[in-house]
Amino acid sequence: MIRKSVIALIVVVGALMLGSCASTARFKSIPITKDMEPQMLTGKLMKPRGNGPFPAVVMLHGCEGLNDFYTIWAIRLRSWGYVTLRVDSFGPRGESNLCAPGRLNLITPSQRALDAYGAKSYLAELPFVDPNRIAVMGWSHGGGATLETVWDKSWLVNPGDPFRAGVAFYPYCYPLIVNAPLLILIGEKDDWTPAARCKAFFMIPTKETEHEIILKVYPGAYHCFDRPFDVQVHLGHWVGHNWKAASDADVQVRSFLERHIQ
Repeated sequence: MIRKSVIALIVVVGALMLGSCASTARFKSIPITKDMEPQMLTGKLMKPRGNGPFPAVVMLHGCEGLNDFYTIWAIRLRSWGYVTLRVDSFGPRGESNLCAPGRLNLITPSQRALDAYGAKSYLAELPFVDPNRIAVMGWSHGGGATLETVWDKSWLVNPGDPFRAGVAFYPYCYPLIVNAPLLILIGEKDDWTPAARCKAFFMIPTKETEHEIILKVYPGAYHCFDRPFDVQVHLGHWVGHNWKAASDADVQVRSFLERHIQ
């Protein structure tokens, strides 16, 4: 366990050093109605070497806000050939952390889905991004926002063309019809966003959608299984790293993105 913690620390330090390669992006969220003032947002943009055009991934942070953990994932995605945009949905709205009880819906997953579409519109205008190959990927609260982003709600709001794929790490699952392929990764022992909900809604394929939904449930894993810290209790929930689950999640995400946007 000590060895794994040391390795995780080295990864984090490396991410901090390489994180300086990212540039700051400024863009607008998609307003819910035409007469509504759009929310200005910021994010961290990172690209592979070369001119592209490259596929891209919009990244949605969890309830703890945008931090260095997402830099690790951005570097990993860049090494696979993807432009990444880490969206800060909280800071521009005057918030930093929504994890405490009663705060999770101060900024809703629905709002953040429109942030994701705003980020997609921004990326689509960049000369080194292929606008037809953009995916969305989120964790926990951002995982729920990812589900909202790929939920086929054209009858409610039309923010633009759908994303080409979505990846949700340990989201709070609910039934939905998707407008893009979806990969869900969650721990079997997750007591914050229960895996049982995902199993109930996504284990049985529906004939109502043409897009695949892949659900990967990891035995023995808790919430935040891909985070670089040991298992512990946080705000009444078990959270922390699971080596096997995190390693397999890397494989699953890479394979899934290669199939759909590479």
